[in-house]
This record gives sequence, structure tokens and C-alpha cells, in this order.
Amino acid sequence: MPGDPRECRQHALTYVQLVQTAATQQTRENFAKLARAWIRLAEDLEWSQAFLVAVNKRWNRPAEKGADRSRRPRLIMKAMQLPSYR
Repeated sequence: MPGDPRECRQHALTYVQLVQTAATQQTRENFAKLARAWIRLAEDLEWSQAFLVAVNKRWNRPAEKGADRSRRPRLIMKAMQLPSYR
């Protein structure tokens, strides 16, 4: 998966430093918003990577005899303690 959470956090730190040196309140607010966006992106990437690892672990297991494959997404969500979207 493209994207590195560490790189996103580095970008966020750059914007935090820019907040400290910005000349106007509006500029500081804009840089702060950008820093928060980079942090959210890092968190989303980490969540997505963890989700993909869990899915791959679950789906790459040999299927039990007579297993209902239509239940797989619900089982994955249950295993990860995530809400079901069904």
C-alpha cells in the first residue's frame, strides 16, 4: 500500500513549525489545519494497514469444510471488533 505514516507525521511536524513562525492568525490557523490533516492521514494509513493485515490473515487461512464464504466480511469485522456495515 502506498503511503508511509511516518512521512505523514513528518509533514505534520513541518506545519506545526510553520504555525510557530507564521505572521498572521489566519496563516497560523491554516497551517494548523494542514498539520491536523496530515496526522489524520497517518492514522488512517495505520488503520488501513492493520485492517489489510487482519483480512489477509483471515482470508489466507484454509477454509473450513462447509464454511459459508458469505460470512467472511462479518467475521473479519467481528475479529477486529469493528461495527458491521450490513
